[in-house]
Parts: sequence; C-alpha cells; structure tokens
Amino acid sequence: MKKENLHIRAIRYFYDIVGELDEVSYATLTNFGNNMYMLFMTVTLVSFLVSFALGEDVMGISLFLTLVYSQFKQDAIIKQMGLDKLFVAKADVKLARKKMMKRTLFQTLQIAVYSLLVSICLWQSQIPQESGTSAAEYFQFVTPMTVVLLTLVGFLSFNIVNRKKIKLI
Repeated sequence: MKKENLHIRAIRYFYDIVGELDEVSYATLTNFGNNMYMLFMTVTLVSFLVSFALGEDVMGISLFLTLVYSQFKQDAIIKQMGLDKLFVAKADVKLARKKMMKRTLFQTLQIAVYSLLVSICLWQSQIPQESGTSAAEYFQFVTPMTVVLLTLVGFLSFNIVNRKKIKLI
C-alpha cells in the first residue's frame, strides 16, 4: 500500500470513503467539490440579496438547505462509484471491522454536531419560545436529550449499515 498524501487523506475523510480511490474517482470528487463550492457561493450571494431586499434573514435556512442537498448528492456519488464498500480477504475481516468502527464513530460525531446545530437553529427561529419554553429548560433538558437520542440512534444505525458494507473477496 503506497503512502497517501495529505490531500488524498483529506478527501477520504471529507467524503467518507473507505474503498480504493483511483484517478477517475479522484477527478469526479474534485469536480463535485468545485461544483458545490460554486453552489455555496451562489446561494450565499442570492440569499444576501434576498435578505437585503426583503428585510428578512433567509441566509441561514438557505445555507442549511444547500448543505443538506450537498450531503445527499455526495452520498449518491459515493454509492454510485462504489467507494463506500470495503473489499477484504477473509483473514482481514477483523481489521476491516475496526476500520468501519472508526468510520461509525466519525459519522456519529457528525450526527451529534448536526443535531446540536439544528437545536440552536430552532431556538434562533423562535419556535420553542412560542410554546412558552424557557431558555434554561430548552438548553438544559430538551437539547441534551435530543442530541443524546439522535446520537445513539445514529450510532446504532451506522454500525449496522457499515458492517454490511464489508464485502469478502
């Protein structure tokens, strides 16, 4: 196995790739990254102009929806190229399970951060305040319980899915 440079390792972690990354896959992912950068810049500019024209803040929701779209598109591209599967020999199954557990923990960390950010966005949008929820109640009880529950469910589901992605040669 040849040593990967920092850029390739960053692409592997950012796109959550466990399979072999050849030149075609690398070029496809680079093109996707460039397209998503352009999409984010366009959405940022348009959101700013709309916010300025309407006097309403639409920047946060626009960028959040763009992030969600890019994540779904990223998943589709990774699955289409087969980079989410790990092909191993029978002797290397234990090592593959360890690698997939690291992947599961990384994905679980992402879910925890996303659920925390969604909780903060809900508070900023004034939705909990309309039902009479205080800040102390929301951030000391509702937010931690939501984050813990979603993180636990995310860990269990990612663990099951990632173990199924180990394919024997």
